[in-house]
Amino acid sequence: MKKLDKKKIGLLFTILFLAVVAFIFVFLFSRSTSPLYSTNYGGDSAQFQTIGHEWLSNGMVPYRDIFDHKGPILFFLNGFGKTWLVIFQTIALTISLLGVMKIASLASDKKIFQFFCAFAFLLFLSLGYSEGNMSEEYCLPFVLWSTYFQVRYLLNLKKPSPHEPKYAFLYGVTIGICLMTQITNCLPVAVGILVIMIYLIKNKLYKNLRQNILMGLAGITVICLPFVLYFTINGAFGDLIFGILGYNISYALNMPSWIFNASRHDFINFVVWYSPVFCIFAVAIFAIARKKYQYGTYCIATGIIELALYAFGALYPQYGMIVTGQAILFVNELTFIDIKDRGYRFIYTGAVVIFMLFLYNQTIICTRIISDTYSSVHAIGDHRPYDRLVAQIPEEERNSFVAYGGNELKDLYLRSGLHPKYKYFVIQEWHAQFNDGVRQEIKDIFSTGDAQWIITDGINNNISDTLDEKYELIDTENNLQLFRRKSAWRF
Repeated sequence: MKKLDKKKIGLLFTILFLAVVAFIFVFLFSRSTSPLYSTNYGGDSAQFQTIGHEWLSNGMVPYRDIFDHKGPILFFLNGFGKTWLVIFQTIALTISLLGVMKIASLASDKKIFQFFCAFAFLLFLSLGYSEGNMSEEYCLPFVLWSTYFQVRYLLNLKKPSPHEPKYAFLYGVTIGICLMTQITNCLPVAVGILVIMIYLIKNKLYKNLRQNILMGLAGITVICLPFVLYFTINGAFGDLIFGILGYNISYALNMPSWIFNASRHDFINFVVWYSPVFCIFAVAIFAIARKKYQYGTYCIATGIIELALYAFGALYPQYGMIVTGQAILFVNELTFIDIKDRGYRFIYTGAVVIFMLFLYNQTIICTRIISDTYSSVHAIGDHRPYDRLVAQIPEEERNSFVAYGGNELKDLYLRSGLHPKYKYFVIQEWHAQFNDGVRQEIKDIFSTGDAQWIITDGINNNISDTLDEKYELIDTENNLQLFRRKSAWRF
């Protein structure tokens, strides 16, 4: 009993310690939500917060009334505001760090080793943390814990072994969470599911396979059903499907790969931001050398699919966050190397030196990121170029406004208290370039709508005819333009 109490106290201390560490990390790095950067809402984060606010506070239904192609869970969380977001981020990161320590426990029971892995994880995470409040942040806890159970299973296959269906339920929950935030985040878990299914089929464990499939589907249903019901009741089920799947398929097919026009700097960023992808290939080599063939197969398949996805898509730093746990799998493999063997000792020494130099370099970079971010955010202060233009909109017409432009306008609604008049409320030209239907819908909405005021960033290709015919230019600020709808008698 005393031993049990000691374990519980130790676990509680670990959780509390990791929660403090997680809060400090979010406080320092999440420049779009942290009170340290109170005047900043970020770019994508501001967009998510705007949708969430309009959904929970003003009743606008995502995808039907206000559009972006991320999942509804992300918008729902963002509807609670910056203070709650910091709490959500801290909880998510705490659970992620616990998952990292469990992954590390597959190699060593020593707490000092597990805490070291948690520290290393944070350094790798900072590579792509961007402005914080990204979809990857909220998927990571589920991905890491699913990875732990998958890897534990694959490492202990000594004879045909059934897979416990209760863990398949967690994998299903993870798939559901990713589907309702950003579907590509489930990639590492999906590969693990595929490898386990192939193993069960190969060993004719069909009953166990059916049980796992049913539990996995149950996990997906638990997460997705409430949202399906909500959007169906609100007549927006089709909009939901298009937003989370249809548009993203079009986006993936039409997004040009960065690699074909890459500079040397792009390649360096790719290697750094996605370094855990390269770690998984090293893990595969070590695993196969240890005759852990199923685990090695999982690592090879994961690495190849991830490399293809990230090399032939867009080069964004936050995408690499979801595979950060693979760096810990690499650290685990180093503990299995037999350093008594001269050849392995050389490999071990080289790998450890490179890894520690990387962590040291990233520690220095992290301090610079915090310093530079704090300086830049506070140098800008609470002023934005569009403020003078927004001030010219009469109070009685502030609900008849929409912004048309890119990243510099994403935080306009949150800072000014304005509400978007139209479904497509920012980055319209960007949305339009990946789907012809969306391009036409944007054109039609602006052509037939009655918004009294529009602020653009000067790139108005898709609505230039409407602006010329129905609006007059009132004022400019740098590249920003303020348009007012012409009086009815003028056209």
